Amino acid sequence: MKSMVIGGIILIIALLAGTYFAAGDAFIGDDYINSLTMLGAVAIITITVFVSLKYVNQMKNDTAS
Repeated sequence: MKSMVIGGIILIIALLAGTYFAAGDAFIGDDYINSLTMLGAVAIITITVFVSLKYVNQMKNDTAS
């Protein structure tokens, strides 16, 4: 489980770096819409990775009844 969490954190960092580099210099300046977009991307990526990790861990640990 610990390696999955570390992998998830690395995936979050990689996806956020990719999002930042794809957007270029759009986040530099006074436009708050771009900042809100990046905040939304952070939230979506983080929630998605941790929910996925939760369910993968649950599938690995559950047994058939």
